[in-house]
Amino acid sequence: AEERLIQEAIQAEEEEERMRRRKSGISGITEVSSFTTEELRQQRIQDEIDSEERRVQEAIRAEEEEERAIVRRRQSALSGLTERSSFTTEELRQQRIQDDIDAEERRVQEAIRAEEEEEQLMVRRQSLGMASSRIREEKEAEKWRIQEEMASSRAREEKEADSWHMQEEMQAEEDKRLEYLEQEELMREERNFRGRYLEFWLDHSNRVSQIYNERSTCIACGGKATIMLYEGGGWNATNGLNKQLYSKLAGRNQALPGPSYIALGSQNRYYVKFEDGRCQWVGCDALSQELRKHRPLKTIAFGETWNSYFIVYEDGGYSYKGIPYHVNDIIQKNQCEIECVSLGPKGEYFMKMKNGRVWWGGMSYNAMNKVNRLKDRVKFIDFGENETFVCRYT
Repeated sequence: AEERLIQEAIQAEEEEERMRRRKSGISGITEVSSFTTEELRQQRIQDEIDSEERRVQEAIRAEEEEERAIVRRRQSALSGLTERSSFTTEELRQQRIQDDIDAEERRVQEAIRAEEEEEQLMVRRQSLGMASSRIREEKEAEKWRIQEEMASSRAREEKEADSWHMQEEMQAEEDKRLEYLEQEELMREERNFRGRYLEFWLDHSNRVSQIYNERSTCIACGGKATIMLYEGGGWNATNGLNKQLYSKLAGRNQALPGPSYIALGSQNRYYVKFEDGRCQWVGCDALSQELRKHRPLKTIAFGETWNSYFIVYEDGGYSYKGIPYHVNDIIQKNQCEIECVSLGPKGEYFMKMKNGRVWWGGMSYNAMNKVNRLKDRVKFIDFGENETFVCRYT
C-alpha cells in the first residue's frame, strides 16, 4: 500500500510537469509568429521552430532525466521499504521490549513525579495545617488573653467597687458613729442642762429613787405624787397620782403618741402635752382661756391658789396670775428671757433665765439648807405638799 501511494504520487508529479511544459511551448510558438514581415517571420518561425525543437528536446531530455530521477527515488524508496521490512522478528521484539521499557521508565518517572508532587502537596498541606493550627492556637491564646484581661478588669472593677462600697460603708459607719457621738454629746449636754442627779424630800422617796435615772426628761410633783417622763417615750409615777390623770395616761392606746411634757399642782390640777402636740389640763378659767390661744407652750406652773399659774412660751413670752411677790420682783428687776418657772402650794418658787441665772425661795429651812449647798449646780426645782420638793443638779 505504501508503494502504491508512492507510485501514484510520482505519476501525479510527472503529469503535472508535462502539462506545464506543453503550456510553455505553446506560449513560445505564439510569440514567434508575430513578426511583421513574412520572411523575417518565416525565418524567425524557422529559428524559433528550431529553437523550440531544441528546447522541446531539452525539455524531453529533462523530463526523461526527471523521470529517471523519479524512478531512482522510487527505487530508493522501495529499497528503503525493503530494508525496513527486512528487520527480523527478534529485532522487532527487542524494539517492542525497549519501547515497553522506555514506556515503563516514563510511567515510573511520572509515578515518581506524582509521588514527589503528592509529597510536596502533603508537605504544603502539613505546613498549611501547622500554620492553621498555629493561627488557631494564637487566636485561642488571644481569646484567652482577652478573657483574662476582661476577667482581670472585672475583678479590678469589682475590687474597686467593693473598695468603694467598703469606703462608703466605712464612711457611713463613721458618719453614724460621728452622728451617734454627736447625739451622745448633745444628749450629755441636754442631760447636764436638765440635771443628772436628784436631791429631794418627797413622799414615797424609795419609789422615787427606783424610777429616776438621768434619761428622765421631765419630773413633776403635785400633792403626794411624783411622775417622770423618759427619753424615747414612757412614763412612771409614785402612788397618789390624780386618778383622772392616771386614767388618761394608763388607759391610753399604745399606738397613740405618748406624753412629752407634764406639770402637777395642788387641788388636782395638771397639764399634759402629747408628742403630737395635743394637750389636756385641769385649771382655772383664766388658765383655760390662755391655753386655748394655742400658743406653743414651754413650761407651766400651778401656784398657791386655784387661780394662780405661770406659763412660759416657746417664743420667750410668758403669762402669769397670782404669783408670789418675789417672783414678780425678779421679773421686774431682770429684763432677761425666762427659761422656766416652778411654783409651790405654800409660796415656794423657782425661776431660771436663758442666761443661766436661777432663783429659788419660799421653801422651809431644811429644804433651803439642802438646796443652798448645791449653789450654781441647781438646774430645776419642783414642789409638792407638806414642804416636799425635788431638785435636779449636775
